[in-house]
Amino acid sequence: MRQERQNLLREALEGSEAETALVQIVLAWKAAGMKQQEALDEFEQYRKVLRAQAEEQKEDVLMDVMDCIIGWCPAQRRLF
Repeated sequence: MRQERQNLLREALEGSEAETALVQIVLAWKAAGMKQQEALDEFEQYRKVLRAQAEEQKEDVLMDVMDCIIGWCPAQRRLF
């Protein structure tokens, strides 16, 4: 299951609308019953992969969405 989720994140980050795709993934996970901390954990695991690969731009996009998962963003952008 984790590998499937990591693949979803990787594919989303390959697209031209990466942030939008990541948000849609989080919303789908949330609708399926995933908790905030679980989503954050998935993103954190993939962030470590990106850091190891020196993919700074992708890591930045991922972290922007992580901020929305945590709630460190304007209220209208909060995902949980």
